[in-house]
Amino acid sequence: MASPGDILSALKNGVVNMAALAQSFYRSQGTATSSAIAGGASPTATLVYSGSGYLVNFSVISVSSSTTANGKINNAGSTTSVTTSNTLCSIPNVVGVFQCNLVFTNGLVVTPSANQTVAVTYYPTPATS
Repeated sequence: MASPGDILSALKNGVVNMAALAQSFYRSQGTATSSAIAGGASPTATLVYSGSGYLVNFSVISVSSSTTANGKINNAGSTTSVTTSNTLCSIPNVVGVFQCNLVFTNGLVVTPSANQTVAVTYYPTPATS
């Protein structure tokens, strides 16, 4: 017969495994979505989140038929630290939802192309104590 200590250890292991499963689910689905970020006539970079996490996907809500340039999403903690070397992905000039599942360590900065509207879904890494 199992001792009370064995039963408690089994319960603890079950709880730990369920927490890991929940975190994996949140990471794959995202827990936060930005508001719509519009490029306008002269697009500027927008800081969506500062910190680390996972870029799950982005949605291109609207585009301009006269624009051929792509927007971009950067792994940057501020709009002034955006460079080509920290680009996570390019935002195509096509309406749709695009899966990414990319890790970012500094933050998310979104720069849509002219007259493009974009929203991003991400999972911020929980702070550890």
